[in-house]
Amino acid sequence: MPKSSTKLWGGRFAVEPAAVFLDYSQSLATDLRMAAEDIWGSQAHVLMLGKQGILTDAEVREILRCLEEARKHVEADTLTLDPADEDIHMNLEQFVIRGAGAEFGGKLHTARSRNDQVVTDSRLHLRHRLLDVLEALSDLQQALLHRAEGHERTVMPGYTHTQHAQPISVAFWLTGHVAALNRDQARLLSVFDRADACPLGSCALAGTSFPTDRRLTARLLGFARVEEHALDAVGSRDIYLEALSALAILHAHLSRLCEELVLFSTYEFGMVELSDALTSGSSIMPQKKNPCLAELGVEARASELGFLDPLKCLERQRSLGSTGPRETKRMHRALARQLAAHQKGAARRRERVTTARARTAAVVQHVLRGGSLASLDL
Repeated sequence: MPKSSTKLWGGRFAVEPAAVFLDYSQSLATDLRMAAEDIWGSQAHVLMLGKQGILTDAEVREILRCLEEARKHVEADTLTLDPADEDIHMNLEQFVIRGAGAEFGGKLHTARSRNDQVVTDSRLHLRHRLLDVLEALSDLQQALLHRAEGHERTVMPGYTHTQHAQPISVAFWLTGHVAALNRDQARLLSVFDRADACPLGSCALAGTSFPTDRRLTARLLGFARVEEHALDAVGSRDIYLEALSALAILHAHLSRLCEELVLFSTYEFGMVELSDALTSGSSIMPQKKNPCLAELGVEARASELGFLDPLKCLERQRSLGSTGPRETKRMHRALARQLAAHQKGAARRRERVTTARARTAAVVQHVLRGGSLASLDL
C-alpha cells in the first residue's frame, strides 16, 4: 500500500481511494463531451499565466504542445481515458503531466481550481449547445413561415376542447407556432447572455494571490464579461436550471406542434399529409401510415424535463382563434422581422465565440513556433 495518495488532490491522504469510491464518483461518461472546452479553457489559462509572467515562455510552450496533442486525440476520438482519474478534466491534466513531465505539466493548474475549471467548461459547453439549438429553431421557424406563405385564405377549423370552434386559415395556424417559438428564441438568448460571464480565476471560491488577468482569459474564451464574485461564480447553478426551464418550455411548444400534426393527419381529420419519408407502416394493415416521428416528438425528452410537467400542461390547450387574411399577412411579416432579429442576435454571439476560439488557436500556434507572448497585444 502506498504511503500517500497519488491523486492530484491527494496531498493529505495516506492511502489511495477505494475502488468503490472511484467507480461511484467518476463522471467520464457525462463530462467527456466537454473535452474540447476543457482544452480551450486550459490554453487560455496558460496563455494568461505566460502573459502575466507567472510562467516562463518555455513552460507555456511545453504545456501548450501537450494540450495541442490532446486536442488532436480528442478530435480523432483516440484519447485514452482512465476512470481512476475521475473526470475529463483530470484525465487531460494527467495527459499533459505525462507528456511534459511534472516540472512543466504540473504548473498547468497554477492559479486554478477544479471548481472554477469545471464551471468554466460547463458554461463554454452550454453556450455552444444553446447556439446550436437557436440555429435549429430558426430553421424550423423559417420552414413554418415558408409553408404558411400563400395559405392566408386556405380555411381550416380552429379547435377548443378538440371541437370545431372558429374558422381560421392554415397560415394563421402555422404562424401561431412561430410566435410561440419566437418567445423561446428570446428566452434562450437571455439564458446565453447570463451564462456569458467567465468564472475562470475564481479558483476554489475566493480567488488567488497570483497576479492573474481574468479579463484576458475572458477575452481568449469569447466571454462578454468576467463573473466578478468568485464565491457566486463557483457556487451557483441557477444558469443551468434556467436553461433547462427554457428548454422545457420549448419542448412544450414543439410537443404541441407534433401533437397537432398527429391529430390532423388522421383519417378523421384529414387535414395534413405527412411525407412517406417521415412515416412508417404496419406489418399487417397496409392501409396505415403512422406518424411515428411526430408521435415521438410529443414525448421526446419529457422524462428528462419532467420537473416542469405541471407547467407544460398549460401549453396543451389547442385554442386557435380567428383572423382575416390581411391580419394574418401582417402577423406573418411581424413574426419574420422578430425571427430575423433573433437570428442576427444569435449570429453575433456565434461570431464572437468563433472569433475568440480562432484567436486563441492562433496565439497557441504562435507560441509553439517559438514566438514570445510579450510581443503580443492580447
